[in-house]
Formats: sequence, structure tokens, C-alpha cells
Amino acid sequence: STPFVKEALGALPKERNAVILLDIASIMPMVGVMMGQPAAAAVPPGPPIAISVSLAGEPARLDIHVPIRAIERIKQAMAPAEAESM
Repeated sequence: STPFVKEALGALPKERNAVILLDIASIMPMVGVMMGQPAAAAVPPGPPIAISVSLAGEPARLDIHVPIRAIERIKQAMAPAEAESM
């Protein structure tokens, strides 16, 4: 597992029933191409958004960990490729 995955899992509670890791920035260029937009530059690897569900306690928990770098990478992935070359 990558350091980004280890860091994301470490930010969530230890007692959890399910975990979802979303790296939205990595799929943004593919989505743009599917919608007919020019291919965007690839975004370097980075931290994902981590979501966990814990059903063992009372009340049940839903935890979401969003690193600021994940938001920055999403913004970078949405920027036109020409703006990155400036």
C-alpha cells in the first residue's frame, strides 16, 4: 500500500466496518475526455479523500477525512492544461 493510503487510513477511527478511499483528482482528466473536452495534464499522485463507517458503537459513525492537498489536486485537475504551462 502507498504512503498516501497508509496516511488516509491512519486518519480514520480504528474501529470501522467499511472504508472508501476516493482519489477524485486522478479521474477528473478521464471524465473531461469522456465529455468531449481536450485531455488535461495528469495530476501527480497525492492523498485521497477517506470515508469510514463504524457500526459497532452507539451511535453509528460516519467519518470523512479531507486533506487540503486533496482539494488542491482536484482544483489542479479541473484547470485547463494551457493554464498549467504558464
